[in-house]
Amino acid sequence: MYRYLEVNGVDPKTGKIQEVKEYEASKLPDRAKYIVREGMVLFPNHRNSIAAGRAPVLVTEEYDGIVATSRFIPFFCKVPSPFVFNILNLDIFKQKLLTMVTGSSSTEIKWEVIKNLPIPAPPDLDFDTFTADVIEVESKIHRYRSLLDEHERQLRSKFTSLFPGKKKSD
Repeated sequence: MYRYLEVNGVDPKTGKIQEVKEYEASKLPDRAKYIVREGMVLFPNHRNSIAAGRAPVLVTEEYDGIVATSRFIPFFCKVPSPFVFNILNLDIFKQKLLTMVTGSSSTEIKWEVIKNLPIPAPPDLDFDTFTADVIEVESKIHRYRSLLDEHERQLRSKFTSLFPGKKKSD
């Protein structure tokens, strides 16, 4: 059995893998093209996916070795993969990419197009420090988002508790 990832198995906003399907080798879809490894970044290569703002995927340890659809361009990262993930997820990058394929009859973005896009580098090419700072900020965002969610639940609970017979969690 092989675990297989399609573009629709990924949260479009966060790029987090939400669903992989299992197939026998002989029943894998024709689009099953890549075996991906932890630390790779998968970029959705369909023009409509880019226009819709779909996030790339940062492959984590739990998904190491899955098979992915040809609807992704896989990036083997020579620099820290969180850096590549965040660059590919910038709206400015996506818009530039879309302008390069506008008017094309093909709806698929090819590696030949994406490889020529200029990618900025951090000062002094210090990817490690830059990436550590990014990870710290992402951690704060996650922590504050969780705190915000908890406060929103508490607020709802205050109002729902006013209704007799309702549980506080309703």
